[in-house]
Amino acid sequence: MKKLLPNIGLLLMVVAMTITSVACGIKGRTNRHNIKKISDNDPWYDSKAVTIDLGINTGKPISNYSVKLAGCDEKLLIIYVDGEYLNSAEDSKGGNEEDAFAYIKILNREINEVKTVDMMPALNGWSYVEDVAFRDGKLTLKGNYSDPRTYKVTRIEEDVDIESGNVLETREIDKNNPLSAKVSFELGEYVIGVGISTDELKRGYGRIVVDPSKGDPEEIEIKDEGLDFYNIPIVLPLSDSKVLLPAITDAGDRFYELDLKSYEVKSLDAKDYEWIDLGLIGEIRDCRFGSEGKTYFTTPEGISVIDMANKKIENAVDYDWCGLNKKTLEFLTLEESDDDSFLLCGQKNANYMLESNSSKQASEFHIVQLTKASKNPHAGKTILTLYAGAYINETTYDAILKYNKNSKGYYIVATDEYDDADNYGGDTSVNTSVLSAGSGMSNKLAMDIINGEGPDIFLNTSEIGQLNNERYLVDLSQYFSDLSEDKYFTNVVDASRFDGKLYQMPVCFSIEGILTNEKYAGSSGIGFTFDEYKEFVSGPLNGKDVIRVGQAAYFTNLFNGMNDKFIKDGKADFSCSEFRELASYVNDNVYDKAVSEDSADTADYSTAVYSTFYGMMDYFGGIAAQNGSATILGRPSSDGRGPMAKAYTSAAVSADAVDINACVEFIRMLLSDEVQEELALSEHFVLNRSAFRDYGMIAVECFNGPSGDWMISNSSNGNPDNRMRFSENDIAKLEKIIQSCSRVSSVDPAIDNILAEEMPAYFKGQKDLDSVIVIVQDRAQKVLDERR
Repeated sequence: MKKLLPNIGLLLMVVAMTITSVACGIKGRTNRHNIKKISDNDPWYDSKAVTIDLGINTGKPISNYSVKLAGCDEKLLIIYVDGEYLNSAEDSKGGNEEDAFAYIKILNREINEVKTVDMMPALNGWSYVEDVAFRDGKLTLKGNYSDPRTYKVTRIEEDVDIESGNVLETREIDKNNPLSAKVSFELGEYVIGVGISTDELKRGYGRIVVDPSKGDPEEIEIKDEGLDFYNIPIVLPLSDSKVLLPAITDAGDRFYELDLKSYEVKSLDAKDYEWIDLGLIGEIRDCRFGSEGKTYFTTPEGISVIDMANKKIENAVDYDWCGLNKKTLEFLTLEESDDDSFLLCGQKNANYMLESNSSKQASEFHIVQLTKASKNPHAGKTILTLYAGAYINETTYDAILKYNKNSKGYYIVATDEYDDADNYGGDTSVNTSVLSAGSGMSNKLAMDIINGEGPDIFLNTSEIGQLNNERYLVDLSQYFSDLSEDKYFTNVVDASRFDGKLYQMPVCFSIEGILTNEKYAGSSGIGFTFDEYKEFVSGPLNGKDVIRVGQAAYFTNLFNGMNDKFIKDGKADFSCSEFRELASYVNDNVYDKAVSEDSADTADYSTAVYSTFYGMMDYFGGIAAQNGSATILGRPSSDGRGPMAKAYTSAAVSADAVDINACVEFIRMLLSDEVQEELALSEHFVLNRSAFRDYGMIAVECFNGPSGDWMISNSSNGNPDNRMRFSENDIAKLEKIIQSCSRVSSVDPAIDNILAEEMPAYFKGQKDLDSVIVIVQDRAQKVLDERR
């Protein structure tokens, strides 16, 4: 597991220094020499993806539900569904009635539905179904049964005929048997249950139950003198009758061989299995066994294989090799596997932000069949590498898939090559505004950009201000000069410019600012001057600033909000009146250290809150807290400017891209009506004004209905009849707020670190402001000069 990086600012300062030092030694541009094309032999999997409608009534709210693939054989796939609808009618006891349902969907191997069978009669008296499995033509349910006469709860298994739903056999099971838990592995004719128990000294040991298809189950204990067993995460095949049991213990990883026929256990030399990193593998619960000792399991990126014969763990299928959305596949579990074919099933965590219940998501079940293709259908296309940090949202990934399908000459491949920066550690006291900037940046990325070997397309790097330079990125202005302010929030695009150049195109965004009653706005109507904010804090906020960071972070936050005043055309000017005004305000009015959450000096959030508003839900929640008369204002500045926009998704093109026009075409796709509408439905503020308004009205209708009763908390005191209602006017107000956004958030870590290091000398009274200005301007200008 990666170690999260607390000192990103320190790392990015090193990155900036690396960029500038490398740049100094290069004359002109280097030619890109890592152009790659897809060949016939590059791996590809043909896919069949089907979404099954489970028949759940999406018009009724669901109290709870469970859906899973019970199993499959040569002819059939069985999906088990159970749950309860929440009925609004009250029963005689004054509670809410719940309508239970349970059934199976029988599908053939072509993934066509054959029939639906009601399971409710078979579950008469059951209080809970824990697990369900389809084997040997019959369905086996496992769970708790409550005797209607004695109310005694018993754990049972029940075999059910899938054609009729009739019960074939019922048997009681030992609650201490590891096979009664969900952790079990199927290997040929054996089902192997794995569990950890504790002895009288409270030390853990392994409890294994081997259940052959013919014969009685056998329980085996694995104990090793002095060892405390924490977990046995997986069972790995060594042969048809022997398995490897890796164990995580207090003394490190241990490995045991279990003979499934004789039930003998033998301790193995851990050095022979050092290549199996149990910490890296994690806890695997959906693995499937293939041929020649191979074990397949899923990861968020694809399907991996543990190859016992060759002693290696490697990628078997990258989800980029099938033309399906990785953001759907990562939620699915592996049900069948061999070297050339894989079956994945399950439900994804869909983004239905405006659903008042989960019935829509519950009704969808995904089945995906991947089959290895004889050749890659995209052979001959030139690869465009895309870097997006740690995350690409589902809609953007769909756009990548669409681009790859339609483009005749290019194919976009996402890379996480530069995310190893997350392995660094450091001091958590570094400026918090710097910490938020570009955690995926690394020295390697910096050098690759300069050397023409970096990514062609950058997503979500808008906040990494040091990239906003013509040495690294293309000025997109000429490619998007036709954007109409009637169709797009062009002010957000303009706010993304640096020295008039558009290096990063905002695609969707959030709003960062101070939400408060609109009557508190300064003279600009959209923000505060420093004097106006001082009055706001001392008056309505009773002296408790809603921006609670310490002086160094406070200063750099406000500096970045108005950095266009201080850095122009590659020149730093910190001797201007705006810089002095900012420094004086922070010195006189801000704590030297951050105010903690539990401090008595924290602000009254019923009056105002400083936050980032990601979508309609945040906005409606905020104005409800202010009883309707609210706006989002900018942080204090010299000119009372409006709030900041923060690009949730942005796109940029490397100055050394293989084909700039091909990369720009992808950005045009992100700005298309189709993609913008999908992003809006995913609860983002989007550049397309029509998509913004359409989603806004959907949100109004939703929040005025039952969803608003639990999504919005305000002065109604739990009575839905008393809470405020929303209207088109609220969307119009929000549109004006967006049009008041002054800058798109962008941080230059090298400059911020100079300020964070030098300004405290002024704040602490160690140096006068003029002395500090000379130092910070000299250091900042050297950084800027080295980048030219």
